[in-house]
Amino acid sequence: MEITRGQNRLIKPAIEDGLSNQMTVLLSTWDLMVPKRHVPVIYAYELPDGASTDQPQLVSKLLEDGLAKALVEYKEYAGRMSKDANGSPVFALNGQGAAWFDAEARVALRDLMPFPPGDDIFQLVPPHREAEEFLLVQFTRFTCGGFTLGIAQDHQVTDGEGAFMFMDAWFSAVRGQRIHSPLHDRSALMARDPPQPKFGKGGRPRTAMKDLEEEGAYFTTFESLAGHLWRCVARARGLNGEMGCKTSVAVNARRILGKKLPDNYNGNATIAAFAESGVGDLTEKPLFYAAGIMREAIKSVDEEYIFSSLDCMALERKNQTGIPDHWLPNPSLYFTSWVNLPLYKTDFGWGTPLFVGPPLAPPNVLVLIPSHTQDGSIDAVATVSAPVMEKLESYAFEI
Repeated sequence: MEITRGQNRLIKPAIEDGLSNQMTVLLSTWDLMVPKRHVPVIYAYELPDGASTDQPQLVSKLLEDGLAKALVEYKEYAGRMSKDANGSPVFALNGQGAAWFDAEARVALRDLMPFPPGDDIFQLVPPHREAEEFLLVQFTRFTCGGFTLGIAQDHQVTDGEGAFMFMDAWFSAVRGQRIHSPLHDRSALMARDPPQPKFGKGGRPRTAMKDLEEEGAYFTTFESLAGHLWRCVARARGLNGEMGCKTSVAVNARRILGKKLPDNYNGNATIAAFAESGVGDLTEKPLFYAAGIMREAIKSVDEEYIFSSLDCMALERKNQTGIPDHWLPNPSLYFTSWVNLPLYKTDFGWGTPLFVGPPLAPPNVLVLIPSHTQDGSIDAVATVSAPVMEKLESYAFEI
């Protein structure tokens, strides 16, 4: 696929506010726990029946104007990283703007379906390695009149749920609807002072699994699918049966903390739960064993777990942005799920997207997303070595 990308320009908030431009937001302990990187997502839209192939040019202008309006409320995305008087990392809400790229692809949009992850598809997101902007957007037109929006959002600004809250606000602005203001204060997810960790890095010790071997034990779709894929990856890697095998699962703390975390909280609130098993048990025992370990890990995340993790992080980090490499244990696989995110409800007036998803996953990360078929099925995006992938594709369809 050949992509021609123009020079970027900055989209600034529609309303300049000199007072707001002097504001800063202190990163929460949680924000500092996530990797310092941008998360790329692609939204693909077809040309509606009867529409002119020139329509995407008008859509691009509408999206730019809507983004400028959304940035008035979601000020972090127009800001830059800075430090306060104490040397602590802060978001400077200085209104410098989000980056925008226009691009053209010499191919029809349908020719790319089902958007297999890889370097080719990665061209549809803006270049963002070490970018200072917290938000970068690429609008790519296709020969058929369809287009894609490639989004790269800084992970330290927010997590997946917060990112889609912003996208909803942006698209609401395009439709001329009211934007609900996010909460900029992140103090709800600061470590306690003084820190009071109840257990060390890597989570609390495992408790004995109970009642999981009963016939007919019920597991969620995520627990079952994640457990199955964990087993498949372990088999595909050819790991020694006597080795230990650890994985992590992203858990949304918003559901756990309830009213302690407002609905409009604009920051990271997804914490890692850790699951561990011997490779032999994992690959040889029935699926309910792996699903049960996943359930056990997820259920271990409660309010005590959350704040103990924050306290432990606060004790170990040394005033830097980004998580210290030594802090987390080294799971063989990281699981995150976008299944409950409203990916296919991101409508700015052009209809339901043809496709929404990441162009790639980071190494050893497995992302579960709703399928583009929108029939309730789930796709898995994984980045592993080619030999492992070949075996994984075979094992994944064995139960």
